[in-house]
Amino acid sequence: MTMRFEVLGPLVMRLDGRDVTPRGARVRRLLAALLVADGVRVTDDRLSELLWNGEGTAARLQLLVHRLRSTLDEADRLVREPDGYRLIASDDELDTAEFERLAASDRGRAALALVRGPAFDGFDGEPFDSARNHARVTQRTVRHRVLRTEIEHVDPAGLIAEIAAAVAADPLDEELVVLHMTALARSGRQADAIDAYFSLRSALADELGIDPGAEIDELHRRLVSGDPLDPTPAPRQLPAATALVGRDAALERLDGLTGPGDTRIAVVSGTAGAGKTALALGWAWRARRHFTDGSLFVDLRGFSGTGPRGAGDVLAGFVRALGYRWSLPGDIEELSALYRSLVHERRMVIVLDNARSVDQVRPLLPGGDGPVVVITSRESLVGLGMHAQAHTEELDPLDLTAAVELIRALVPDEVSRFDAEQLATQCARLPLALQIAARLSATCGQGVARLVAELEAHRNHLDRLDIGDDVRSDVRTVLSWSYEALDPRTRRMFRLLGLLPAQGAPETAVVALVGGDPGQARTDLRSLRRVHLVGLDEHGRYGQHDLLRAYARELAGGGPDSSTEAEARTRLLGYYAAGCADAAAALVPRWGPILRASDAGEPDDAALEAISPAIRVGPFPDAAAAKSWLDDEHAAIADVVGSTGPEADARAIAIVLRLRPYLATQGWLTEARVLFADLLERTTRRDDPLGQATALRLLGAHDAHGIDYVSATRRLTRALDLSRTLGDSTGAAIALNNIAEMERLLGDPARAVELLDEAVQINADTGDVARLGLGHGNLALAHNALGNHEAAEAASRRALEAADRIGSERIRSLGLRAMAEAKLGLGSAAESAGLARTAYELALTLDDVEMEAWSAEVLGRALVAIDALEEAEQMFERAIESSRRGGSLAQLAPALRALATLREVNAPEEATRLLDEARAIGQRLRAGALGPISP
Repeated sequence: MTMRFEVLGPLVMRLDGRDVTPRGARVRRLLAALLVADGVRVTDDRLSELLWNGEGTAARLQLLVHRLRSTLDEADRLVREPDGYRLIASDDELDTAEFERLAASDRGRAALALVRGPAFDGFDGEPFDSARNHARVTQRTVRHRVLRTEIEHVDPAGLIAEIAAAVAADPLDEELVVLHMTALARSGRQADAIDAYFSLRSALADELGIDPGAEIDELHRRLVSGDPLDPTPAPRQLPAATALVGRDAALERLDGLTGPGDTRIAVVSGTAGAGKTALALGWAWRARRHFTDGSLFVDLRGFSGTGPRGAGDVLAGFVRALGYRWSLPGDIEELSALYRSLVHERRMVIVLDNARSVDQVRPLLPGGDGPVVVITSRESLVGLGMHAQAHTEELDPLDLTAAVELIRALVPDEVSRFDAEQLATQCARLPLALQIAARLSATCGQGVARLVAELEAHRNHLDRLDIGDDVRSDVRTVLSWSYEALDPRTRRMFRLLGLLPAQGAPETAVVALVGGDPGQARTDLRSLRRVHLVGLDEHGRYGQHDLLRAYARELAGGGPDSSTEAEARTRLLGYYAAGCADAAAALVPRWGPILRASDAGEPDDAALEAISPAIRVGPFPDAAAAKSWLDDEHAAIADVVGSTGPEADARAIAIVLRLRPYLATQGWLTEARVLFADLLERTTRRDDPLGQATALRLLGAHDAHGIDYVSATRRLTRALDLSRTLGDSTGAAIALNNIAEMERLLGDPARAVELLDEAVQINADTGDVARLGLGHGNLALAHNALGNHEAAEAASRRALEAADRIGSERIRSLGLRAMAEAKLGLGSAAESAGLARTAYELALTLDDVEMEAWSAEVLGRALVAIDALEEAEQMFERAIESSRRGGSLAQLAPALRALATLREVNAPEEATRLLDEARAIGQRLRAGALGPISP
């Protein structure tokens, strides 16, 4: 059953739509007294006073209560409480609550339809008089709002009778008279409108002794002078749109705002200069055919040098633009309600640009399904979802293709693809920076190529990306508005984020960099993420684009905590040192032990003790997890190591040595070169000859991989001599092994065997089983190259025995590959294929790209020998792919030649291309043997 109580007129009580209002006058007055209390207890004494002027008895009151309960759907609605009664009625059951709900949702006409007369009509005295007066004021406000809106959108002649009746009921209401005069004048009844003015003037003088207000006087003047009172034209406030490229997907998503769905609000967020305003305006212009009632636009100055605009100021401007000519409500909520009434059913777009917060935006949100709102902000404004359903569009910098397209659209002269890509990268692909750069290249007459060269010469691009005639065209200033909005603690974090590696870093690394309480650091990081002063990519890495990093570093260099920069770098290096120690512990069984290679490195225990358990990434559950972490972080580690000074030598040296086996198997040549060179510089500075020898060996092996054999020979020879001087027999054996491998690849396997015999003997004497196994494996490869396959088979067996003794999967993979090649040379092709397949599968589990390439190439040759040509072709393709991934030309050339041989018949053109590439590699290999010695 549905109960309803109506008091906006004579009292009515309905049950399932039927009038069940009590008949007795005192029972009705009891019900009215309980309803006017709005769910609050009314005491027995107060009820006696209202019903019998204080002369009632408890028995008489109980009898009335009983009669009232008999008319209700449930007797429990009328609750007996200490010394009084309370009536329970929900908002859905009260016409007063429905009136307020409809009025708040800008359905004022529907709210007014609920009014049947004065509230609590027929009940005199307090509290009914106060309730009646409050309802009258509220209804008058809603009626004014409705009439003001409708007089601009419907035929005013149809409103004259209603307004005249309202004026008759309240002849001193100036605002009603203004509406009456306006409706009369727009209906061609200027004389009647002037008469209405004089009627008000006389009434005010007689009743209150005052004159009409300035607004109605101005309206009278316009009527007398014959000025037209046409409806206000639809506002058209959209500024011109700027060039917009690369945002097609975002535009299509925004098109949904004009579709059949319920979403009429969009939030476009992103970092400073990402093109948020350009997107909002570009879409609004593109969709303007949907907005026949016009557009509103405001720069809320949420992030600016002048401070955010107040909602009251903005609302006043909007209301005036919508044609409202009367005095404005002083209360912000009333002004917001007036604004919502004016735009409720209008087909218009409202652009709220550069918002600071949800609180700033909330009063500016219209109701109804007519207007569409597009909000731009550096803040994500996630809390807006608590107030309205909104589509979110987060803008990243443009992709490279779109950035190039924007440059070419902005620069009148022809721009090469190379120069455009360079400029796009220098500007972090931010539309604002690209527009500034384009104007600089055009107005300064220097062209894009020259501007690119100038930016390349400047360490800080922010110094050049400033036109000078507009603060909004200075990237540094625009970024500063976001920074100045932060609290001091979050500002400090922002400055330190400039020290992160260019590749970004996971949350734990950021927490380590900042130091202090990890929980607070995570909270501050989320705050920076909300205002787009730090990004989060799909891999969970936090980072900043180049211009933002430059600004953060600039602030860190001159800020109050500039002395802590070195401390922050040390904390970040400590984080990675602990991670590398944990990774090395998990990977040693697969890749072999890490030798003592320096007297200056930080011990693993010290690295792990220096890191908080809350941000330590290890220990890793297995080798795969350790390798996965290194895959993600190796480039960042190289960046962080390179950014630290002498104070971090011990820690940096240890990191490089822990990474050595990983870098050797993954083909990370660029990072390896940086780290090995850094190792040589630090060990030299610390007068660590053992570390110097290690660095020289690593750099020499790297040079050999890059076919700079002269430089490799020089470094490896120096390493060998230094190791022998130090009495480091293990180091000497490693240098001999590296030199021998290079000699084999250069085509002198006999010399390789000679050197490897010496290395194997040293390792046997020292009992270094791991290096002994590696030496036997490489010795087997050299014997195979000489055609001594029996000797190669024997050496391979010894390599496999060593691998089994220490559980080294990498040495086992090397031994199997060498054994497979020996068996192939001895004519046991089927056995060779089985061994090579096992070696290849093991290399795959190790993710060792070097071993993958060699094993795949040997397996391919074995498969050819047993006439499994289709699979052989696949293996040669995999060998080529792994060689390219690992950057090894020495591995690539034989795989290319083998594949070319298989395709000579069915694909002669491709075979020729493969052979040409192999010959070119051969020429490079020979040139590398004679090339200049690198510094």
